Amino acid sequence: MEVAIIFTNIAKWILKKVKRLIVRFRNKQKVFVIGFNKTGTTSIQAALGELGYILGDQASAERLLKDVMQNNYKPLLDYCCEGEAFQDVPFSIPGVYKVLDSNFKGSKFILSVRNDSDQWFLSLLNFHKKVWTNGEALNEENINKAKAVYKNYGSDFNKCVFGEVSYEPQKYKKVYEEHIEAAKAHFKNRADDFLVLNTADETAYKKMTDFLGKKPKRDSFEWKNKT
Repeated sequence: MEVAIIFTNIAKWILKKVKRLIVRFRNKQKVFVIGFNKTGTTSIQAALGELGYILGDQASAERLLKDVMQNNYKPLLDYCCEGEAFQDVPFSIPGVYKVLDSNFKGSKFILSVRNDSDQWFLSLLNFHKKVWTNGEALNEENINKAKAVYKNYGSDFNKCVFGEVSYEPQKYKKVYEEHIEAAKAHFKNRADDFLVLNTADETAYKKMTDFLGKKPKRDSFEWKNKT
């Protein structure tokens, strides 16, 4: 068993090195999806992969949450050398897009949104109950029992993004709305670099491919990870 684990780790290390070399050789602009979780980010990720982008490993990215919470962005910037397109934590954390924007010039930023904050919050509640508490109440004790990328990831995520683990509707929706407005303000008058995207819109997929300068592979997004 130990030998198998060693070989598995070696294989992962080699794969990571090869991935970095390919990303460096291709030298393509990076795409950062900076909308909150449950705004169609999984559907956008699938579409970006289909368009030929090398996707960052999401589990590896989530393990960087503690570093980001401490304003240590070096591990995150290093991780970005392993891919061309990224989404969800920690890229969706408020303000992180500013660090990415200053370090990866010429990158594309997609702010994914829902129809409104009520729709987003309900989806977030349903998803967290499904993956973290198996339908039980959403509180710090219950979410930290869940199997995640590291111990207490659930509470770290909530505290980092929302400042607390309360799932209080008005508080969470306010943070969601402020994130949208702050991102719009940061990228004001930069239409070539920034796109607000609601995957529920009929023309959303075409808007994204036009924004990225890519030939469409389909007419609309595939709906992934529905809650």
